[in-house]
Amino acid sequence: TDSLINILETQQLPIEKQLKLYDDICENYCQTDPVKSLLNGKRGLNLAEKINDKKMIASLSLHVGMAYFLKEPVDSSLIYTQRAIVLAQEINDKKIEATALGSLAFWYYNFKNDYETGLDYYFQALSLYKSINNTNNTVRLLVNISGIYYTMHQYEYGFKYIKEAQTYMEKIDNPRLKTAVYESLGSYYLHTGNFEAALENMLIALDMSRKHKLIRYEVVTTQFLAGIYSDGFQDYEMAEKYALECEKAALSIDNKELLITAWNILAKVYIDAGKYRKGKDVALKIWDNDSTEINSAINMSYQLAICYMYSDEKEKALY
Repeated sequence: TDSLINILETQQLPIEKQLKLYDDICENYCQTDPVKSLLNGKRGLNLAEKINDKKMIASLSLHVGMAYFLKEPVDSSLIYTQRAIVLAQEINDKKIEATALGSLAFWYYNFKNDYETGLDYYFQALSLYKSINNTNNTVRLLVNISGIYYTMHQYEYGFKYIKEAQTYMEKIDNPRLKTAVYESLGSYYLHTGNFEAALENMLIALDMSRKHKLIRYEVVTTQFLAGIYSDGFQDYEMAEKYALECEKAALSIDNKELLITAWNILAKVYIDAGKYRKGKDVALKIWDNDSTEINSAINMSYQLAICYMYSDEKEKALY
């Protein structure tokens, strides 16, 4: 992305190439630096509006909306995303329209906890991606749809869509998507008590995450593997091994969210194994770093109560 900025700033480029660079920069910075993403996206939008390039206005609005999803205010993201949809429909650009509909689905699912509306937008986007034979994005949405159904505890519906995603595996060249499919299959089998199948799929996902340096998936898959060994096989030695690998992966990229994930599974494994003092130490780390998040606070209160009770610190357990 830095190279794209250098090209933009040091070369005299036709306006069309400038717009394409602004769009690429805005999209690429979305995940890593939403502030820079918005800065470049809005510069590009101003330029696109001057020459009334509707395709670039739609694309830049889409990516600015995505950047707002990650930065806030959330309402602004909705305005830009809806603008992208209207323009995409006007110029009949199904890819931009589908991507924007997927963003709306994300908005309703993550910020409104409105799963039904989120699914509705995902299915609209899925239909468009299929109509233009966009395989990678078809698989990505099938994985997302499956994940929403898992969240709703409707595992059979989730399994239906992840199995559909699996039918495209030979056609996609994206390691992240392939890893996501195997991770989602493993998650289904874990939730439905088929620990052997869960283990098989999650090990494939872990191998792919490490091969392609997908750290977030490495954290998630090692977390699941620790849970599979602890809950499914009561093999606490293997569970601890993967929980520690989960922590190591999270520490390697200095990501608080992933580190909390890793500490959660590590505390759980220690408690399951009866190592209450170790469990307490890890649970306290989470409490110190994440006690304002309601679900985390409830979970840690529960785990700390158990640890203190079995460490014979009954007053703290009661508290």
